[in-house]
Amino acid sequence: MVWLIYILPLFLSEPEIKVSGYVRNKETGLPLTPASVFLEETEYGTYTDESGHYSLRGIPEGKYILTARMIGFETIKKEIEVKMDKTERVNFYLIPYPIEMKEVLVCAHSSDITIITREDIEKTNQDDIGGILNSLPGISVRNGGTSKLISIRGCDPNKVKVLLDGIPVNDEGGGTVDLSAIPKDVVERIEIVKGGIILHGEDAMGGVINIVTSMKRERRRVWIKVGSFNTQDYGIAFSPFFSLQFTKRDDFIYKDGSSLGMRRENSSFSSYNLFFKIPRNLAILKTVVEFHYFARESGMPGAIEQLTPGATSREKKAVFQGEITFPAITSKTYLTGENWGYVDSLSWSKMDTYHHNITYGQILTGRWNWRNNNISYGCSYRRASLLVDDRIRPKSNLNRKRDEGSLWFKNETRFGSHTRCVITSCIKYDMVQGIPPLTMPKMGVAISKGEIYVFGLCANWGKSYRVPSFHELFWVPDIFAMGNPDLLPERATNLEYGLNISLPFYGTLRGDIAFFYTDIYDVIIWRRRLYDRYSPENVSRARICGREERISWEGPQLECEVNHTYLNARNFGEEYHRNRLVLRPEHRVTLKMGVKFWRFYSNLEWRWVDKRYIREANTKWLPPYCVIDVNTGMKVNLFEKEVEIRIESCNLGDENYEILERYPMPKRSWTVSLDVYF
Repeated sequence: MVWLIYILPLFLSEPEIKVSGYVRNKETGLPLTPASVFLEETEYGTYTDESGHYSLRGIPEGKYILTARMIGFETIKKEIEVKMDKTERVNFYLIPYPIEMKEVLVCAHSSDITIITREDIEKTNQDDIGGILNSLPGISVRNGGTSKLISIRGCDPNKVKVLLDGIPVNDEGGGTVDLSAIPKDVVERIEIVKGGIILHGEDAMGGVINIVTSMKRERRRVWIKVGSFNTQDYGIAFSPFFSLQFTKRDDFIYKDGSSLGMRRENSSFSSYNLFFKIPRNLAILKTVVEFHYFARESGMPGAIEQLTPGATSREKKAVFQGEITFPAITSKTYLTGENWGYVDSLSWSKMDTYHHNITYGQILTGRWNWRNNNISYGCSYRRASLLVDDRIRPKSNLNRKRDEGSLWFKNETRFGSHTRCVITSCIKYDMVQGIPPLTMPKMGVAISKGEIYVFGLCANWGKSYRVPSFHELFWVPDIFAMGNPDLLPERATNLEYGLNISLPFYGTLRGDIAFFYTDIYDVIIWRRRLYDRYSPENVSRARICGREERISWEGPQLECEVNHTYLNARNFGEEYHRNRLVLRPEHRVTLKMGVKFWRFYSNLEWRWVDKRYIREANTKWLPPYCVIDVNTGMKVNLFEKEVEIRIESCNLGDENYEILERYPMPKRSWTVSLDVYF
């Protein structure tokens, strides 16, 4: 019955819009959300959506004072007159007075989230979120050819929380997310916060990635893409309301020393993506209903010299959420379901296993402004279940559930106007079935000075944790592995500090540097034990420290960026003491360049990744590699429609490389795409 609360408002007739517009940052032009827009001395008010847009309905005729307000910005009031036969269009450009720390990597509050905009997304050659994030400092993607798992600052993928419009989508079995399952076409922006983030509960030791889908009424779009390895991508979008996409690729070719290369047998895949989102504003009440369905069938080729030509993976995932926003309280209810099957009828150890995950959750958040304090608080409940159906070995079947609850409180205190300071404090109390309650604190400070020439400093400290996944705890013993129900949660202490500078120089020149330190206790590692079976154990302590540097320049028609990540990730357990952690490169360098001229554009991305150890003893490693991606396109008007033609090349230098051991990556590939907007 709870879903009726979200669905019924969609069928109610809405009063006519009388006042609408958007609220933006006057300095950057970016949308502000959630900004409060209301008529003084009335009950009419609302909050801006993700695109900064607002609308007020059913207002009687008369003169009013319309006010736009947001913490950290000067309040603006405008006198308006509402008429019966006219919709007033009123836009606001708010002037920031707090810390302007856009894209600083380690600061302590929400304005310091690194944001990848829609414009940034469209510049890349990548078709999914994993590929887009791979060029950012401190972020790497572990790509085995059929899935993309994200690592932030050396933390494993199961220590990174991924959200879709604020709803967690990590799978309940292993705690990871395959980012190749999320298409870029419905994404408005991507928000990344690095370091332990306690407000999103367990699994956020490495950071949080929030994928925000569009709320704007964009033009309709149809696209087609074809290319190497019989790549095909078709889709239609009526953003934000509806998007449907089909993607497929046959077996790819990789370099094996010969001039023609070798076909990667059983590496093909095909997928469907369906997405719709229905926002509604009813006076001061805002509702959103959202549904995402993803289905994919892919071959599982296995590692070189251990091929699995008959293995296939079938995955289906659905996310349904409803949201109601009042002036000071937001309620979110969500339901996610995932079915994942693995079938291999040709290998000596035949497999026919299906995993069913169902998660239900409720999130309540509130906010209160008092003097120069921005106070937020909330609570959440979540029930997760995992059902494993092994059709060959019924004794390996598994059925587990886990309940989680949390309470949290956060305060941001702001001082000053010329030299601006924000002090953030946060505390969260978590209750997870099977482990004692945990209390996690976090504190931060950020200081900035200047309007045109901006200089900023920031630092934060906090604690975080990760609860063992269902697979780590309860994997039923088979010939390959067994779980460990006695595992303890992983615990971490995070320290981050950094500075940034922004100044005009024939455009805008920006530079920033960030230092980070993470100390992880009771690290869970799968190790080969009795009867050559792998089992997880709390056997290690790890220290991960490093540095992220970035310098960028943006002009009217040209932009470029260079970023570098230094990572020193070491094992401080008794065994393999001070050895480097596996799959963590010491250095990563990325160069990005883009040029625009009339209707033409071109972008280049060059990535160099240092060697990565693949054994805990540090006796074997994968060599460094360098990859170049380029794209060139143009936009023209044809038959009163905007048409975009684009040519892309991935791995232009035809590099022979592996991200994971014995999982080769495709050689040079080409694609051509055609987009029509109407």
